[in-house]
Amino acid sequence: RVIYFEFFSNVMQDVIEEAKSIIGNDPAYLSFDIDCLDPVYSPGTGTPELGGFNNLEAQLLIRELVDLNLYGGNMVEVAPPFDPTGNTALTGATLMFEILCVVAQSLYADNCLRAMVKVIWPMEARGLSCCCMKASSFPESPKVF
Repeated sequence: RVIYFEFFSNVMQDVIEEAKSIIGNDPAYLSFDIDCLDPVYSPGTGTPELGGFNNLEAQLLIRELVDLNLYGGNMVEVAPPFDPTGNTALTGATLMFEILCVVAQSLYADNCLRAMVKVIWPMEARGLSCCCMKASSFPESPKVF
């Protein structure tokens, strides 16, 4: 479902509550469209929209979804050729990291650590590293991948 945040008074909290009420405890996949950010923060997108979230609000929004039963996620509409500064690519990568963090927490909470390894390992094989949480934040410290 597409949520138009123009219809909410307390945008951040209302969007979070709406997402949680729709999804409930069902398994979910988070698809984040970078168009929801103000073009000041991410001009490199196909359809920039004025009046969007700033980077911190987007990070906090994603972090608030940690209670959901997330099994994956993606970042869409990042178009680095439209942004010579490189800020959009950095923003997209940072927000994708946030998504991976909440997905990893969800999978760990659901005892699906093996599934998390399948999600993260292919990225590391391509030279990308991911460390979603400090080991001390887990009830039992998992192995570092």
